[in-house]
Amino acid sequence: MTAKMPTVLSGCALAILVLGCAGVSDMVKPKPVPDDKSDYIGMWLGGPITFEVRPDGILFYEKTNGGTSTSLEVPITIWGNSSISAGIGPFATTFAINSPPQQIDGQWTMTVDDQILLRQ
Repeated sequence: MTAKMPTVLSGCALAILVLGCAGVSDMVKPKPVPDDKSDYIGMWLGGPITFEVRPDGILFYEKTNGGTSTSLEVPITIWGNSSISAGIGPFATTFAINSPPQQIDGQWTMTVDDQILLRQ
């Protein structure tokens, strides 16, 4: 009977972890992009970066460097004056908005983390 005890405890610990994570993800449901931030909505590309802000408040980010790629698809949690925070726990990050979206000669542009991005 004692040989089965670690297996049962491991199973219980896993169930608690899965349920706990599900509860955390429910607490951080995406909120739609506020009206005053609607210029951010869209797919933005520049150099190795893809930066997409979706109307439902999800941010998709991908950066390629040589043969490697880093990507996130997470809810936006904070709209700062010069930053956007997104994600939860180990998957959270803050992006510096060096220049907010603006239209220049018919092309939408913004600068994120010192990278100029163009809206597609």
